[in-house]
Amino acid sequence: MSKKVHWRLIILRWHRRIGLVLSVFLFWMLASGVLLNHSDDLSLHKRFMSNVKLLQWYGVAPPPRYQVFDINIDVTTDGLWLGQQNLGSCSKFLGIATLEQMSVIACAERIILLSNQAEVIDQIDEPRGLKQRFVAMSQQNQIVYLKDEHVIYQLNLDDLSVALVHPLQPLTWFKPSLPSTQISLERVLLDAHSGRLLGTWGKYLVDAFAIILFVLLMSGWWLAKKRHKI
Repeated sequence: MSKKVHWRLIILRWHRRIGLVLSVFLFWMLASGVLLNHSDDLSLHKRFMSNVKLLQWYGVAPPPRYQVFDINIDVTTDGLWLGQQNLGSCSKFLGIATLEQMSVIACAERIILLSNQAEVIDQIDEPRGLKQRFVAMSQQNQIVYLKDEHVIYQLNLDDLSVALVHPLQPLTWFKPSLPSTQISLERVLLDAHSGRLLGTWGKYLVDAFAIILFVLLMSGWWLAKKRHKI
């Protein structure tokens, strides 16, 4: 066996080994690339991660989650989400009041009325004429109360207006919650595709894989060329 053939066999052996390892990387890049290419069709930007360990990896706490009519309500910095429907901004979530015919969701700057089918009946915020900014919400029987820094209001369910009241009995106020950052599946795929999911050095690792893959392609071309010459 000539020295030339000996080196060719060594290169071929390592070519196969490296190719097998890189095939996993290449499969992931292809799969994630196809998914990202159809991100809008799959609504990946509206699909949010709930895995606690993954959220901790991003350094965020899971968004406060509530339920109304078996549908999740997530309080996020991107808005108040009813399932995959964004109901608008919510700088502070004040609570949910469940009544006989409907439910009332209150934020500091927004009041939303939902039907028993979890459909938005009406809502009010500053552009729609809401002048107050609330800090707490309470429910007593079928009456909903809201308060700002100074006074207490009763909510009129017919037009979502509020009127100043002085309750005769002390009210129990719901505990407010602040929004948290939400991580979409689209962002996770983008970060994984680029290597940023692994931190600062992740993108350099992807670059290294790309360079090795290029060398692998060139060596494969060289081996094929040499084989035809033998």
